[in-house]
Amino acid sequence: MLAAASAGSGCGGDDLACGEGTRQKGDECIALAASGGAAGSGGDASVPNVPSFAGVKAVAPVTSTSVLATWSAASDAVTPAAQIVYDVFLATTSGAHDFTKPTLTSAPGANSAELTGLTAGSEVFVVVRARNAAGEHDSNTVEKSGKPADDTQAPTFAGAKAATGKGGGSVEVSWEAAKDDLSPEGALSYLVYWADAAKGQTFGAPAAISAPGATSVVVTGLPKPKTAYYFVVRARDAAGNLDTNSNEVSGKTGADSAAPVFGGCLLATPVSASSIDVSWNPAVDDSTPAALLAYNVYASKTPTGHDFTKPSGTFTGETHGVVTGLEANSTYYLVCRAKDASGNEDQNKSVRSAKTLQDSGPPTFGGGTVATKIEATSVELNWNAAQDDKSPQKAIVYDVHQADKTGAQDFTKPTLTSPPGATSIKVSGLKGRTQYFWVVRARDEAGNADSNTKEVSATTLVSFDGNVQPILTAHCAVLGCHTGANPTGFIVLAAGFSFAAIGNASSTQLPTMKLVEPGFPDKSYVYKKITGAGATGTVMPPPATSDFLTQAEKDTIFEWILQGGANN
Repeated sequence: MLAAASAGSGCGGDDLACGEGTRQKGDECIALAASGGAAGSGGDASVPNVPSFAGVKAVAPVTSTSVLATWSAASDAVTPAAQIVYDVFLATTSGAHDFTKPTLTSAPGANSAELTGLTAGSEVFVVVRARNAAGEHDSNTVEKSGKPADDTQAPTFAGAKAATGKGGGSVEVSWEAAKDDLSPEGALSYLVYWADAAKGQTFGAPAAISAPGATSVVVTGLPKPKTAYYFVVRARDAAGNLDTNSNEVSGKTGADSAAPVFGGCLLATPVSASSIDVSWNPAVDDSTPAALLAYNVYASKTPTGHDFTKPSGTFTGETHGVVTGLEANSTYYLVCRAKDASGNEDQNKSVRSAKTLQDSGPPTFGGGTVATKIEATSVELNWNAAQDDKSPQKAIVYDVHQADKTGAQDFTKPTLTSPPGATSIKVSGLKGRTQYFWVVRARDEAGNADSNTKEVSATTLVSFDGNVQPILTAHCAVLGCHTGANPTGFIVLAAGFSFAAIGNASSTQLPTMKLVEPGFPDKSYVYKKITGAGATGTVMPPPATSDFLTQAEKDTIFEWILQGGANN
């Protein structure tokens, strides 16, 4: 009793077995021309060639009611191997196949099929024929037989025999055929595992599975060229029983000299006045995985003027990328090339063209809004995002024009420029206790900038290094006072020492008071000492020296302490 799903159709009728020099077409046999096509009146060249196929290789038991039929891939003049399907014909007696009704049809590119619903212990006979995309199939009558049976014994296998480096990230691993109690050699497949260190295989998903009956396989996609890898091969019978040998061989991948296989640019679409979005189908490489393949896009304003040493944009693991920095209202010709991790780049010359958008108007922008995070040498400028009819907000940049007097900005040369899409920027390198005036202007991808003159102003904090230390150096860190080997009060106020001396120290003359109390000048002994208000002893600098602090210098120290007395 046979019960397998039928995946073919026919008209019924007697068995059809086409002889040598003929092929089956529908339910009749027709002659083959010398070219391999069907001969009609003098040979009909319009009839496609039939696949070249050796037929079924082996039939082996899977369970008590099923068998596995195996074969090697067919070839065809037009249809790729991955698209060829196989019609499997089953009979209970030799030669009794109905070639108009396949018992089942395999998936495209398959090399085996399981036939189920069979009678335990009853011999079945199998013929397999290859069928191309045009529906033409070969007419071989190669027949193999087998009996369904339970199989629990794994093959006997010596394991891998050799590993030979191939190009890029590939190694060919070979072995001698295993033996099995029920599966013939043609029904045995082999699972290959690799590791980058000896005995490092995990035996999870295999790196490769051989075709049935094969005695070698090329393992591709290994991470690095010119690198040793370690391989274990295990044999599997038709029933899925897998041997457990751990015999290991090693082989080194060859140098990677093959460029990716790539079809080039697919589409080019303008995005803005200075950018074009380019897309492509993924490339395939013998060693570099898809996620690590880089795609270089070359842009030229003439069809053949590309400089292939300078890509206009590089995108890794992507299927599109936006090329920026182009001129507005201009036609560009784009070439996309794939590059692997070893630096091999394909050489396709496929060109796609697109014209950037026209943009003659600047963004609409309200200017800077406020200065925040004010420090002694830096501030942060903030603004609301500009709007533009051609450039997206994320592509607009902002030019900052700085001056130390109102209205004195030089608009021909920005002090600094923000990253695209920013709504704030840190301005550094400022002088302490100084008022600055900034104008922020928005600039689109085409280079158009708005012309607002709105100023944002801020005064930086007092800087210890830039404002306070010069006062100490001029009036206190002088010979016979707070410098040298025996300074007054053991307090050194020379540059590089002064902050450590007064920053967190208590007065020796008035131990209950700190020299500097951050935020409180009237509680800081240093300020009392320079003003003479509440300090013991003489005011500093001593009047006898005829050296006096100006009110402006006293105010500077006062503001520094009031602002926190930072080491800035």
